[in-house]
Amino acid sequence: MRAAPRLIAVLLALLLAPALAPQAAAQHAPRAETRDWDYFVDFRARFSSRIGHTFIAYGRIDRRGRIVEERYAGLYPKDKYGHFLAIAAFAGPAYAVPAYIGTDKNDRDEPVVANYRRRLSAAGFARLQSTLRRMQTAQPRWHLFFYNCNDFAAQVAQAMGMVTPPSLAPPPLYVNALAALNGK
Repeated sequence: MRAAPRLIAVLLALLLAPALAPQAAAQHAPRAETRDWDYFVDFRARFSSRIGHTFIAYGRIDRRGRIVEERYAGLYPKDKYGHFLAIAAFAGPAYAVPAYIGTDKNDRDEPVVANYRRRLSAAGFARLQSTLRRMQTAQPRWHLFFYNCNDFAAQVAQAMGMVTPPSLAPPPLYVNALAALNGK
């Protein structure tokens, strides 16, 4: 029965996330004059040809919180031709397929439909980079239900000490729930 309160909290977070996410992100941003917070990580969601995609953007920001340097990372299934849509559509529900952690031009070019920003100190940014390097060398396998792009974002968030919602949710809902659960 101990799981019941947590389940209720997660369900409430999923339901209230769209209303709470903008407030949560704005409430806890460090002041612009604080020089200890020169970095950021955004948990972002965009639409794609299937159900959407969750990825992160990270880098440096200036005193006003504007992005100065930005990089992207996400989990992407791949096949021997380097094109993952066919594998994701057909093999994803049945098989775990080889994947990589890297970037996709669509993360840069497609509109973001949900975004949750965390400002980071230099130490937090170093921890993020270390986590990404470790994840890249782990040779991940993508699976629609057991290790997908939301699971990637959850692994990054957990390495930063954040609480994560269940990963089987559409990406925009997942990012908004992450914001509602953490709010700082």
